[in-house]
Amino acid sequence: MASWKACEPLVLKMQDEGDWAGIARLSLVANCDPDVLDAAIECVEGEVGSYYVVEALLNFRCSGGAFFPAEDPAGMWDAAEVATFGLLRAYGRAILCNREDSQRVAIDVLRTGTRVAMEAADLAAEIGDEGVGALFCLCAGLGSIGLDDFRQAVVCFEAADRLSSAPYSRHPAIYGGIKGDSFGNLTWAYHELDLLDKSDEASLRCIEVYQRLWEIAPNEHWRKLALAMRQRMASQMHCCPATEAMTLGDQLMALLNSRPKSDADSRELRGAVQHLRSALLRRAGNAVAAEKAARESLYWYSELERTDSRFAGDVADSNEVLASALLHQGRLEEAAAASSQAVKTHLRLYSQRGPRYARKAIAGYLRGARCCHECGFYEDAWAQFETAKQWAASFAAEDAVRFGLLVVAAAFGSTRSSHQRRSGSGEIDEFDRYELLRGYDEVVGMQRQLQGMGLLVDRSITAHALTAMAEIFVESGDGENAVRSLESAKAWWQSLRDGGEVDYVAGMADCLRVEAALRVLQDVPLAGVDCLAEAVGLFDGFSGVDEMALVAPRIDALFAFADAVIRESESVAPEVLHDAIGHARQARELGERWLASLSDPMLKRRIAAAVNRPSHLLFHYLTTRREGLSEAFSIAESCRSRYLRAMLSDETIEVPASNEELSRRFRAARREMRCATIALAALDRDRHDLESDRASLEERNRLCVERYLAAQQAEHDAIAAIRKIDPAFDPRPSGAQASLDQLRGSLAGHDCVAIQYTISDNCAGALVVSESDCDWVDLPEASAANVERLLSVWSDLIDAPEPRSAEEHSIQKEAIDAFLAEFSQRVLAPIAETLPPGVRSLVVAPHQGLHLLPFAACPLGDGVVAAERWDLRTVPSLSALRPTALSGELTSGKVVIVDASGGGPIWCRSVELAAVSTSLPEASVVVVRASDQLKETLIAECRDATAIHFCCHGNYHPENQLASQLRLGNEHQSARWLRLRDVYQSLKLERSPIVTLSACQTGVLSPDDHDEFVSFPSAFLYAGASAVIATLWNADDLSSCLLMTKFYELLAESRTPSHSLAKAQQWLRGDGVGELASADSLRAYIDSRGLLEAEPDEKVRRRIERLINAACRRADWGPPFASPKYWAVHIVAG
Repeated sequence: MASWKACEPLVLKMQDEGDWAGIARLSLVANCDPDVLDAAIECVEGEVGSYYVVEALLNFRCSGGAFFPAEDPAGMWDAAEVATFGLLRAYGRAILCNREDSQRVAIDVLRTGTRVAMEAADLAAEIGDEGVGALFCLCAGLGSIGLDDFRQAVVCFEAADRLSSAPYSRHPAIYGGIKGDSFGNLTWAYHELDLLDKSDEASLRCIEVYQRLWEIAPNEHWRKLALAMRQRMASQMHCCPATEAMTLGDQLMALLNSRPKSDADSRELRGAVQHLRSALLRRAGNAVAAEKAARESLYWYSELERTDSRFAGDVADSNEVLASALLHQGRLEEAAAASSQAVKTHLRLYSQRGPRYARKAIAGYLRGARCCHECGFYEDAWAQFETAKQWAASFAAEDAVRFGLLVVAAAFGSTRSSHQRRSGSGEIDEFDRYELLRGYDEVVGMQRQLQGMGLLVDRSITAHALTAMAEIFVESGDGENAVRSLESAKAWWQSLRDGGEVDYVAGMADCLRVEAALRVLQDVPLAGVDCLAEAVGLFDGFSGVDEMALVAPRIDALFAFADAVIRESESVAPEVLHDAIGHARQARELGERWLASLSDPMLKRRIAAAVNRPSHLLFHYLTTRREGLSEAFSIAESCRSRYLRAMLSDETIEVPASNEELSRRFRAARREMRCATIALAALDRDRHDLESDRASLEERNRLCVERYLAAQQAEHDAIAAIRKIDPAFDPRPSGAQASLDQLRGSLAGHDCVAIQYTISDNCAGALVVSESDCDWVDLPEASAANVERLLSVWSDLIDAPEPRSAEEHSIQKEAIDAFLAEFSQRVLAPIAETLPPGVRSLVVAPHQGLHLLPFAACPLGDGVVAAERWDLRTVPSLSALRPTALSGELTSGKVVIVDASGGGPIWCRSVELAAVSTSLPEASVVVVRASDQLKETLIAECRDATAIHFCCHGNYHPENQLASQLRLGNEHQSARWLRLRDVYQSLKLERSPIVTLSACQTGVLSPDDHDEFVSFPSAFLYAGASAVIATLWNADDLSSCLLMTKFYELLAESRTPSHSLAKAQQWLRGDGVGELASADSLRAYIDSRGLLEAEPDEKVRRRIERLINAACRRADWGPPFASPKYWAVHIVAG
């Protein structure tokens, strides 16, 4: 402007005196470059020269000087313009103080400056200077935002809009900045108050103003136009279809791309736009693109934060949208880490800058709680939601507008997690229903209250709450209330159709599922089938159907439809039944495809649980009709021992041999990831135990997550390094699940039959596979509940104390015999009747609690038990079946004997180890004894062994499976213990050895719905063992020593481990004949073998004598080791 030239000497004078506030005022009035204004406010240095500047400006105006070429009235200087110096100096001081973290001083100065601005605005209004009045209202609104008083800010900005209307219509180029800033700041303030409709309207007006100014002077107004477009994107996110907001985002990116990327304003806006694009893409169902946009936003803001700490909050916001994108992909652990980082930053900023950041911190805390919920940690999620609810409520008491929605979100999350937790623990009783209904009703009531205040609420929360209430009403048989809740819920879901595609599809499908259950309650099940078909159609019609957030809901919808049709199979058309079976297959295939591509361990467990439902349904359908048994076999295999099969598949990955170090790094990282996955799964099970120590669980969870993420990063680094050598390197396993035909081929010529058990609540039976045939045998008395009861009874029987009289012995024997008869009748005898003659070997793949029961002791009639008729071995999965090493390899190879007991004496240890060595005269025997480097020595020696024998104490930890140990030292030497984690991670057996774990509980595992075979046998099989001899409960010293002695004698005679163990067990039983049938024959056998002489310690020999005497006393009532407690404790796995 021409008049600006007259101000140049004055500006130079103010620069010399450091009066940046004066320059800021002059910049505002003269409409100069906005960068000068920003620099002036940020560089304020107190009140130096202020009196001189005021006087100079007064003289300038009084002498007829004009700031605007067409100023009306011209040459007038009023008190309002003078008063603005107080505001600008105060605002500048507040910014300066805030950057020095002096919050109290900054707020006091802002409060004073805002009051002065309002007084100046009133004065300007009185004298009719609307343009100046609008300027002061704008400044006062900014001051109110600095004080986090957004309601007062709205009053100020609305006044600025009103006062600037007439001047803007006359001189748009002069007053357009004030007008546009008024709308822009109104957009922000409305959004902070959740008045989203008004925010959207204000943002549209703001764009119109700056579009007009940009057309006049593009270089001066591009930034304000970009800011206006960004604010409109933010407002559109909640009240328009995502496509409209994305179109605006594309236009904004085109504008930004016309500016250099080195421009600070351009970088800031790029970060902001990508932040919004991430949220929009996630809502539209493209979580992968949303993650990419979030990471780009994080990049730009992180670059800006390096030189300006004001962008710390923006970095935290970018981490939040990144967490949301990761959460929707199911990468729960990474999402939790990003969200945690954001919460920490927001908490720090809250302590420095006030409640605005408290709101963001609470929102981030809620996201972390949601991660816990999605992981299935419902108890933890409930506790976090409750904490967030109390925290938000403490702020909402003073500011319900800004914190009310957070209270609602926390209350809903708390109730939902409580609902899931109670559902998972069993039937929900009347009190539970009342508490849950009250919780959901409270959420709906709070939502209505916020709506009454004119706020736009999160509609999905109301829809979810009403759907959950309807489900509870259906479960309690209250059809009338269920209908009302469902009608309301469907209306709310329908209102989300254009604004939240993913939420709408998943939510409406859930609503239809509940409606289907209602139709069954109303005795119109076919109408329920129609509801479920409609739910399936929702997913089929959604373009983002492969969005991770919809995988589990879609599987559930497909399963529910198939299940309902099969239940009504007699009433539906054949083509409908055919479609239902196709839907079950589709659900299973979808889940298996995602399981193969997912990396997050907790999400994989969640998806696996969802896949198991349609898998069991399809399996039951196929087996009851005796059709498609090959497919049934594959289904049953896919639902068990996923961890072990994945680990074995890892070994098929071909790593370039040119760099052994990179290969070692990759395999070590992959093994560590698998171990962390197992640990997290065990933790998941512990969390359902309400008696568990919460602090201990949370600490273990933190360590597990940290270990998993560290291993994942190590694997990524190793893959990147390998691809520099071999760009085509593929880290995916090449191994595939074994088919039924492949299994039959492995059984050829071995007189062997494989039995694959499947136990569920509504289906129990076994696939019996031979070289030439495959059949399904129903086991109606072997339901999951019956197996669980059998396991409980057996645990009590083996834990019973030794009998002290013939009567006690008789009572115990009758109880054990009765149990074994029932067990056999329910589980094994029906299968034995179908087996062809000549079968000598059984390979058994147990399921759930059957893993822990003694198949070898099952009576088959005429006094014959299973161990006498067949050689038995168990496998976690028939896909993991391996050929067993023959004894020829054993007797001429390297045998490692581990002689390092801890945790108490093993009285027959020396006798047992001497007998093992004597039985293998041609083998190269290496004895590993106790030392500080025992574990390292053992791992090295076992690498090329053909047989490994442990004689030590064992301990299984069901609550922390990987901490289970073979105790190779006492309590003070726990560093020597070989833990289950060590075997999975570090042990590599290159010659497929036979491993004998002569210790207590070495074959124990924790049966669960996923039937994961996490135990020492699976760990040694993964390490490379061909067979593992393990124990199902605490082993007796003397009987175990005798059994091992006989086992190795038989093994040295070119027998397989399963045949050697079966014969050794028959020998140990005695049955009235043989070397151990009576007290005299027992003593004669021990003396003839010189077993006592193998123990050099006289004190230990006396203790062994006592064990022999106790066995001889039992001989008065029958063979001393005839009870399965003694002879059936050992199994062959592999």
